Amino acid sequence: MTAAQTPGIPLGAWLSELDDSGLIRLLELRPDLSQPPPGTIAALAARATSRQSVKAATDSLDFLRLAVLDALLVLHADTHAVAVSELGELFGDRVGADELAGALEDLRERALVWGEASLRVARPSTCCVRSTW
Repeated sequence: MTAAQTPGIPLGAWLSELDDSGLIRLLELRPDLSQPPPGTIAALAARATSRQSVKAATDSLDFLRLAVLDALLVLHADTHAVAVSELGELFGDRVGADELAGALEDLRERALVWGEASLRVARPSTCCVRSTW
């Protein structure tokens, strides 16, 4: 079982399984994570979950992505893993499955959400997301 499939896996373990292109994409989307260059994946994960970095990463998100983050917080994904199906149930027919999958993929690329079948979000998202919209 990979880190992406393990419920409640820490961000650092999930990041360690990204391939080079995934890490490059993360640093393109969140340039604050690369300055100064992190020495380890653990340092990158800590920086990615810091309040300031999460705030910067959420500033440019559209309404759907912010709503997905907010819904995950409502489901307490900052304290335990939440099934994608549970998130889908919360949205019901207001958001199509393809739209939701696209939003989750974008949030994963930014390391604001991690996991595949079970999702987690960074604890600082609580203050950053709800104050954004």
